[in-house]
Amino acid sequence: MSKFDKISVLNKIGSTGMVPVFYHKDAEVAKKVVKACYDGGVRAFEFTNRGDFAHEVFAEVVKFAAKECPEMAMGVGSIVDPATAALYLQLGACFVVGPLFNPEIAKICNRRLYSGMRKRFRGRFRARSRVRPLQDIPGRRAWCQTRERSAGSDALVQADGDRWGGADSGKPDLLD
Repeated sequence: MSKFDKISVLNKIGSTGMVPVFYHKDAEVAKKVVKACYDGGVRAFEFTNRGDFAHEVFAEVVKFAAKECPEMAMGVGSIVDPATAALYLQLGACFVVGPLFNPEIAKICNRRLYSGMRKRFRGRFRARSRVRPLQDIPGRRAWCQTRERSAGSDALVQADGDRWGGADSGKPDLLD
């Protein structure tokens, strides 16, 4: 389960103004890069899903970051299928980035979010809340967020601000 909720991750990205993207097959090298970025003020880091056994390297780096970089939100990039997204979320990814928008990946990400919220708030959901879209974060192509309209219903939001599948409409429309 991820260490930070989506609002915290967005705030970390916004405050830093950048998200380093990195991959190395050696976990020790990756740990050193994460630590150097953390010491430099970075609070959100994207580990790219490339190479054989990348998920094992990510698992080691997440455990390291939990101890040595307590405010670091570790995410994963280059995710193209729901199974891989689920694997990395289980390993502790706080956010998922992909080269394209895949609604099935969004469902996996949002399902994890709501299960974590149930634990944190013990079933008490706010009736209405709103998350601003990621329009102003450059380079984030298909990172989806939810905009809750009422308890139990949500709409997927792409980085360009389009809303898909709202509670009252089956057709896409623009955010207000």
